[in-house]
Amino acid sequence: MANIVENVMFAGKSTSDVFEAAKVALPKAGFEVWKLRDIAWMVLGKGKINDLPADGNVMVMAGGLVNVSVGGEGISDADLRAAAQKIIAALKETVK
Repeated sequence: MANIVENVMFAGKSTSDVFEAAKVALPKAGFEVWKLRDIAWMVLGKGKINDLPADGNVMVMAGGLVNVSVGGEGISDADLRAAAQKIIAALKETVK
């Protein structure tokens, strides 16, 4: 399964604020939230890219670092990276 990881900083934002925003941002980016790992500040999502099943996950770390990973079998790196950028854009739009 192909997988890409993008990192983005949300300096000055609380971990809980970014985590709450991730719960909203994943659906905005086309991924259904299927599991939350509150203690680890992780939002796990499932969706489709080019009609193929894909995972889209957001992990928020203390200090404002956010890890966005997108993966799926048979999906090009370019399409995975585009999906990750869509999640990041939704996060930036949503975080307060």
